[in-house]
Amino acid sequence: MDKQSLFVVLFLSSLVVLSGCTFSNYYEFGEGVFCLDKDKDELCDKDEPEELEIDPKNLFEFEEGKFCVDVNDNKKCDDEEPKESITSKAVDNSTKDEIVEVEEIPDNSEKTDHELCLEKYDITPGTLIYRYSSWNPFKDDSFVNDLKEAGYDVYKDKIGTDVMETYDASNLMKECFAGKYSVKDFLPPEYICSSNKDVIKDPNYSDLRVFAEDCKDANVI
Repeated sequence: MDKQSLFVVLFLSSLVVLSGCTFSNYYEFGEGVFCLDKDKDELCDKDEPEELEIDPKNLFEFEEGKFCVDVNDNKKCDDEEPKESITSKAVDNSTKDEIVEVEEIPDNSEKTDHELCLEKYDITPGTLIYRYSSWNPFKDDSFVNDLKEAGYDVYKDKIGTDVMETYDASNLMKECFAGKYSVKDFLPPEYICSSNKDVIKDPNYSDLRVFAEDCKDANVI
C-alpha cells in the first residue's frame, strides 16, 4: 500500500473514533471513492435513500449515493484523489463487481447525411467552396481574399492537375456534391454553397457577395 492510500485509510479510521459513526454502510468501489452498501455485498446499492442516516463530515456526496474524501470541506473531491474524472465511472448493478467506463458519444441523429459529409472535411455550413484550376490562365484569387476580409468562410478546392483542361474532381466533390459540380468543358472558377449546393460560375464580385450572403443563411439540405 502506498503512502497516499495509507493516509486515506488512517484518516477514515480516525473519523470512526471521533464521530462515533461507522463506515460499514459504505463500499470503496475505487481508490478513495465510496458508495452506499447497506447489505454489505460490495456493490453500490440500486436504491439509495433520499436522506443518508450516516454522513461522516469529510465525505462529499459528488453523485447521488457516491462519496469521496473532502478533507478541506470545499465540496469537491480532494486533489489526492485519482486524476481520472470520478463522475465518468458508473456502477453496473447487473454485475457483481464490475465498474463500467461510460463514454460520451456525440449525438448525430439530427444531422443530415450531407452535413455529416461536410464534417468529414472540416467544412462548416455556410462556407463558400471556391473551385479553381492551376492551368487557368485567368485564375485570380482576389475575390477569395476579398470575401474572407468581408467575413465569409471560403474553402479552396482544386480542379484537375497542372495539365491544361484537366477536370478531375476532388474527393470532397465526389462524396458530398455528386451531380452538382461541373465535370468538364467549363472555365473555372466555380463557387458552390456548402449548405444547399447552389452553384455560380465565374461571377463578378457584386453577384458573388450576394451569393455568399445567401449561402451564409441557407439551411443544410
